[in-house]
Amino acid sequence: MNNNNKIIINGTLAGLIEHYSGLLPRSILDHYQSDSFFFKTYKDTFRKMYSDNGIKTFYKFNIPMLTSISLAHIWLFNFYELHKNTENNLYSVFYSSIAKIGHDIIMTPGDTIRMINNVSGKNNTYIIKNLYYKNGLFAFFRSSPISLLMNIPVGIIEFSSMKYFMNNYENKTKNYFIFGGFTGILSSIVSNPLDIIKTNIQLQGCTNKYSYKKYPHFNSMICSCKHTYNNLTIKGLFRGTLLRSFQMSLCFGTYECLSDHLLKH
Repeated sequence: MNNNNKIIINGTLAGLIEHYSGLLPRSILDHYQSDSFFFKTYKDTFRKMYSDNGIKTFYKFNIPMLTSISLAHIWLFNFYELHKNTENNLYSVFYSSIAKIGHDIIMTPGDTIRMINNVSGKNNTYIIKNLYYKNGLFAFFRSSPISLLMNIPVGIIEFSSMKYFMNNYENKTKNYFIFGGFTGILSSIVSNPLDIIKTNIQLQGCTNKYSYKKYPHFNSMICSCKHTYNNLTIKGLFRGTLLRSFQMSLCFGTYECLSDHLLKH
């Protein structure tokens, strides 16, 4: 098996494992970040969601998300490998930036559908038809400008941090997830405010099925940023940082573990 095929397999598996392992925290995060008045704590959010349909509330089979996450992680880890193997700083910035930008553009349609499905409770068919009817294909990518804005610094931080840890500490299974955890904390702190704004953009026009909050429409990105800040203030912009960093640990840790078994043979 050549290296390209191994990266495809490893990237896809890492994305799927990250997705399913992170479904519970990500589901909690969707509500916790999007309605800070109704969902006070992680525990409170979990309790309110669990009372809906038990553990099934958090683990939904979502074909659009699974498709986009597979393609997005193949893209991501191809550039991740190029980043690992270059010592040129300019190339490093390019590989990390293009990796995260492409990853999020590919992910955005599936992630938007998943987000609305989780928060509103509407099924995927209804969501897709409703989004397309209102704004065509643009409706699936309306949060892309925010993704592009936050993912250049995020990509640099994530790739550079993983490279630093792997070059300076012992490479073994436990450490891969520790490296990913530290990387996730750093990137989440930097990107969390914009991630909350992105969440509000994706949910505009929807109604939260638990709190019945109606998410407003925004005429521009500036309006969405002002609305988010006015409702949350500085402290609120970092709600959910811990849960977001957990998924990063899974993503990079899983990929490196798989690479140990596939890329080296």
